[in-house]
Amino acid sequence: NANWLFMDGINEIKFDLGNDNLQYRINEVFRERTAELYHFYQKNRNLIYNIYSYKARTINIWEPETDMFFEKEFLSYGGKVFSFNCPKPDNFFKKLYWLTIKYPNEVKKFLKNKISLNEYAILHSFHEGFSYPFIKEAKNAGITKRILHVCSASSAYPAKKTIKQRLLNSYQRKAMDYCTDIIFVSNQALSLNDYKGKGKVLYSYYDNERCDQIIKCKHDNLVLTQIGTFSKRKNQMFSLSVLKNVIKDIPSAKLIIVGKELEQGYLNLMEEYIMDNCLQNNVLFYKPDFDKTLLISETSYILYPSIMESFGLVLIESQSNGVHCFANKNLPEDTDMGNVDFLMLDTKTWADKIIDFYKQNKNKRKEPINKNRFDVKQFKATLEAIYNH
Repeated sequence: NANWLFMDGINEIKFDLGNDNLQYRINEVFRERTAELYHFYQKNRNLIYNIYSYKARTINIWEPETDMFFEKEFLSYGGKVFSFNCPKPDNFFKKLYWLTIKYPNEVKKFLKNKISLNEYAILHSFHEGFSYPFIKEAKNAGITKRILHVCSASSAYPAKKTIKQRLLNSYQRKAMDYCTDIIFVSNQALSLNDYKGKGKVLYSYYDNERCDQIIKCKHDNLVLTQIGTFSKRKNQMFSLSVLKNVIKDIPSAKLIIVGKELEQGYLNLMEEYIMDNCLQNNVLFYKPDFDKTLLISETSYILYPSIMESFGLVLIESQSNGVHCFANKNLPEDTDMGNVDFLMLDTKTWADKIIDFYKQNKNKRKEPINKNRFDVKQFKATLEAIYNH
């Protein structure tokens, strides 16, 4: 067993990886598992970003990515980063106390001691579930533009009616009361969550330099690709089942699975399915940092069977490269650029559709339509309009 200790000078958390991870090579453990655990550790933290521009000073409440890329990039622009830590307890009743009393008080104390809110004009929060105390304090300090950015996958679907979810929904509703604007990443999320007409849609954008070009497939074989962390929500098991049906008609078909394990045990579940169904010669695993241009040149079609997504960035990036996509019908259709089939999650339906499409079109690429919606210039213009107070 390997014990991992992460320290930031204030807090420390110890993890026991367990024997199930010994299947990884040492370099994979250090690179991938460290990133995964660091992501888990960061879930209990908020980073406050002080953003300086010629128009306004902005505070961003942010949950960083696993590799801390955004923090490093932000610091390179001359920004400042403040770390706030108030971890949630596991016990339900302690969590209730934390949510209603301890956490709001800790936020108030932190802001009073670390940041002069009256120096700022805008607060932009991405930590949607627990933004309420920050937004409330911002309003009390006279910040006139207070933005709640709703990005979670569940935002595009009707809320669950469990006691826990009702409590969290009421907490987020408080944030909506105190904010001036609510940003959603899809019309489906907006239609379900708009509050007092504050809602606006701001689409995620694709990388213009990498994605705004048609990338031809370098072969005529059928190669399916799924990109995403290994988990039930991303639903790689469904793609494996689809492949199993496809190779009955096209034995040489392959599936490339790109990502790393997010949900412990899911990789092992996939490996067992591959072995049990003799798919060893049909499935390839690529790491998340695999060259994306090379990946697209090897890909016939993208599979996107996620159980839920608030948007679906993979779909717009792939379509912008001319690649046809197959996606879960329950996902937001804002991402449709004329090159995606939204299908119910039935493996035979997907397999039949993929086989028919391949026989008719092979690996032919297609120019996307309405792609300006996802251009970085459009994103910038919309965000500036929201910031204009």
